[in-house]
Amino acid sequence: MTAAIRRVALVHNDYRTASPSGEDAVVEEEGTVLRGLGIEVGRYRRSNDRLENASVGRLVLTALGTPWSWASYKGLRRFIADFKPDIVHIHNTFPLVTYSAVDACYRSSVPCVVTLHNYRCICPNGMMLRAGRPCQLCLDNHGTWSALRHRCYRQSLRATVPIAASIELERIRKSLRRRADVVIALTQFQACMLVGDGFREGNIVVKPNCIPFRGEPLSADQRDLDFVFVGRLSEEKGLQVLLDAWSALDGRGGRLAIIGDGPLRPLVAGSLPPLVEYLGRKSRPEVLAHLRRAKALLVPSTWYEGFPLTVVEAFSCGVPVIASRIGGLPEIVKERETGLLVQPGNPQEWAAVVSSCLEDRGNLAAMGARAFSAFKDLYCSERNGQMLLDIYESAIARHGSAVSSPSTRFPR
Repeated sequence: MTAAIRRVALVHNDYRTASPSGEDAVVEEEGTVLRGLGIEVGRYRRSNDRLENASVGRLVLTALGTPWSWASYKGLRRFIADFKPDIVHIHNTFPLVTYSAVDACYRSSVPCVVTLHNYRCICPNGMMLRAGRPCQLCLDNHGTWSALRHRCYRQSLRATVPIAASIELERIRKSLRRRADVVIALTQFQACMLVGDGFREGNIVVKPNCIPFRGEPLSADQRDLDFVFVGRLSEEKGLQVLLDAWSALDGRGGRLAIIGDGPLRPLVAGSLPPLVEYLGRKSRPEVLAHLRRAKALLVPSTWYEGFPLTVVEAFSCGVPVIASRIGGLPEIVKERETGLLVQPGNPQEWAAVVSSCLEDRGNLAAMGARAFSAFKDLYCSERNGQMLLDIYESAIARHGSAVSSPSTRFPR
């Protein structure tokens, strides 16, 4: 254990229990990794469950507090005073924690690391997606007027306004940009997006998501499922593209299992193309069990994915990934090494790639073996622990330098 790091505080705004996120799983796993290194881990958390069936008054107060929360600021400062962490690691802040968490760390003189799991600090809907296509208007214009005009969050102006306000307030105050000692991006693509919006390149570190090692994968002849899709059933995940591809294949596409839930559930709960089966929402162990049986995971996303945990889970099972050539996915899925890349939103190309995979199953197995090697080298929890410690040590050093140098102190 690193002598300088004995206590780490993890700050996270949990998603709703009824709609869990991979971000929640990442925070839990990183906490487990740190505890395994002998580090005491404290959790400051707020949950979106409190918004379930909330009154209009509570929802209004939440919206007003989205740009900056006095309650979270005071709560985290009290938590820091009681727990006395050596460093604070902030994950999701939307909508209850807010960027006031960074200010709380700064005012408490505690080093602060922030992981940005999506593009919420740039784009109100967090996905840089509009009308089913990637959109960079708020980044290119350095303003959120376009998001307001297009009602980018939940197609509602009223819902978009508080998030747009939080982005504009951050761009003015630059709390996240200046007071976070290290900002973690999940891919180099995301890091470039952040630099384009004014983040300092020297403060950004790229660190992928990781999961624990769960044993050796099954052999190719033990796998009885051709393809699997795992994810939220929503437009940006590209599910319609897969269904169109399987319709075009007309019974020649191999068996496809769809796992997940979301607004497009009616699309898969009814009539499906031949060989496509909808399995509904599954627990994490059940998802892994299906992945272990699969010959390939399909990720047909049409948005700039952050770092899909399902991709790493597939690699851990020795399963190659066929993914859209978009955003940071080509950094994770190496073409013809650990998987294949396909033009996003193109059912014909997806159908052609799926058909070629069925004709050359040996190549799928070889890519799966290389995917498992990539997992052990880059994405297993043991590797993640050392990366976290290196990042924390860097943040502590930068924080000490900033505090000791009058020229780098920020205004209160």
